[in-house]
Amino acid sequence: MAYYPTKYLLVTLFLLISQISFCQDDIKIDAFKTFNFRCYGQSDSIMLPDDCVGPRYYNYEEGCIISFNSPDSARVDILCGGDAVLTINKAYVVVDSILDNGKIVSSSYYDKITNKYARKDYILNSTIIYENVSEEKKYEYNMLFNMFTEDRKTN
Repeated sequence: MAYYPTKYLLVTLFLLISQISFCQDDIKIDAFKTFNFRCYGQSDSIMLPDDCVGPRYYNYEEGCIISFNSPDSARVDILCGGDAVLTINKAYVVVDSILDNGKIVSSSYYDKITNKYARKDYILNSTIIYENVSEEKKYEYNMLFNMFTEDRKTN
């Protein structure tokens, strides 16, 4: 899993253009930061809102869970290991799933009581989720997750 700074620059440019095209007034390009972490013994990175804190590592026998948290209670977790499953809170219901060769590769969730969103993606040997994301930040997190998962499909 390699880090490609030019890809992040291009995605940042894409986000800026998307903001203008789709009138997403609340997305500020300078509001994102690249967070470095280690997964399966290799250096990797993910771009997230700059108010996130992390990475925090929760080690277990087969690997680790890497967690990032933001002040608004949004959370991103990355599973790097076997014999574990990242779960979404049971209050969330599935609103959409994407299949690839008959296997679920991404699911989106919504919690009607809290009006928050969650997403779970399966990438190679890892799982990544976000949870407790507001309607206002859902677009940002989806774009950042799309960038993270697409980069792993090509490497």
